[in-house]
Amino acid sequence: MNIFTEAAKLEEQNCPFAMAQIVDSRGSTPRHSAQMLVRADGSIVGTIGGGMVERKVIEESLQALQERKPRLFHGRMARNGADAVGSDCGGAMSVFISVHGMRPRLVLIGAGHVNRAIAQSAALLGFDIAVADIYRESLNPELFPPSTTLLHAESFGAAVEALDIRPDNFVLIATNNQDREALDKLIEQPIAWLGCWQVVARFSFSCVNCVRKAWLKNILPVYMRPLVTT
Repeated sequence: MNIFTEAAKLEEQNCPFAMAQIVDSRGSTPRHSAQMLVRADGSIVGTIGGGMVERKVIEESLQALQERKPRLFHGRMARNGADAVGSDCGGAMSVFISVHGMRPRLVLIGAGHVNRAIAQSAALLGFDIAVADIYRESLNPELFPPSTTLLHAESFGAAVEALDIRPDNFVLIATNNQDREALDKLIEQPIAWLGCWQVVARFSFSCVNCVRKAWLKNILPVYMRPLVTT
């Protein structure tokens, strides 16, 4: 498998991965110049030489993905001392680990004019965007930025289940009158941010019970925000 082909595929799918590149080596090391791709599950494409140093670089890559930050790893092919990786080659290497495929994801429940405008703005900020609606005609690709994922579902509850919403996702609900169905599915999920767009006349009837439920469980102050307009 070609490492760059796999990197391009993962980047397009917005799947997290790390690239480990040997940037310096001294003495006897498994490799002096090499790249390795590390997926979020720890599987790899390519190699920087195998052995204990590669195992350590995989561990460092997974930590970098968790922290969403690049890092520089220094390893000595020795059993003891600073930066020792537990081998006897005697050399040393430095590996730069970069993280990719981690664009923030925005999930928009409802494909009306509000979420269409939000999608256009979010695209300029580099978000990976997914939009779901129960009306096929609202999911016209021409109304959304290129590469937006569009999902049609029989209900908004089914849409939430099909979208694979993750803890680091941002979610905005803006439907005509069916916010409650999506809120019931989302209110207790671990989400980075959950917003519900409402007009004043409708907010007290469709959302107050969900908001009260979240408030009593101390969820609302953490991540849920009603967005009320006149």
